[in-house]
Amino acid sequence: MIDSGILWHFSRCGKGNVAMIFAVLSIPITLLTGMGVDYTLAIDRQVQLNAAADAAVLAAITPAMMAQTTDVAASAATDTFHAQASTITGVSYAPSDVSVNIATTGAKRVVTLSYAAHSQNIFAGVLNMNTLALAGGSQGTGGQAPNIDFYLLLDDSPSMAIAATQAGINTMVSNTSKQGGCAFGCHETHPSSDNLGNPNGEDNYALAQSLGVTLRMDLVRQASQNLMTTAQTTEATTTASYRMAIYTFDQGFNTIAPLTSNLASHKRQAG
Repeated sequence: MIDSGILWHFSRCGKGNVAMIFAVLSIPITLLTGMGVDYTLAIDRQVQLNAAADAAVLAAITPAMMAQTTDVAASAATDTFHAQASTITGVSYAPSDVSVNIATTGAKRVVTLSYAAHSQNIFAGVLNMNTLALAGGSQGTGGQAPNIDFYLLLDDSPSMAIAATQAGINTMVSNTSKQGGCAFGCHETHPSSDNLGNPNGEDNYALAQSLGVTLRMDLVRQASQNLMTTAQTTEATTTASYRMAIYTFDQGFNTIAPLTSNLASHKRQAG
């Protein structure tokens, strides 16, 4: 028989309690740690999905896509999201879990993408929690270039014939000593009859060109041509339509080219 005194002492002995308590708590502690890892992975995957949603929305509002129908834009957004989301490991979703909505008001397009997905768990599956639900989305706004009529009023008064920089002025003055030093690149109908002293009897405008001097009128002409080039390039990549008219003023108001959409023709006239 077991001595009752031994049983009494055993029942009151506290040695080994910590080990027993740790053994009992180790299982839930391990599960909680594992669930923390699963949750961290889920958050990282959601960040990647949100980045894919951002890229998808931007794909639907590019200048080229703004010229397409909303159905084409929605398809581009969906395809972009699927392409990027498929590279994220541990994520699953059905195509029906991704929705793209496009609202158009005038020249403005608002694209909204939303998704629902699941992040695969590693540890929580022990508790029959195989996935964590994820959800998110993105929204972007794009605008189409508006139709614009440009009316160019250009100064062609004599003051525009002066060299555009001080260096240019100095060059013209030093090369027109027989005229007393002239900084203007004026155009003459019969320069040889004026005895300007320029080579080959040319006028000061031709002299400025041969010396590589830029006049104020040259800058105005280049700016006008650059505007038309930009308009032509924009028309080629958007649905925008542009028209231009060219006028000048000196002693009066002059119509050089009426309002038209033929920008190439106006570009030649501006030259």
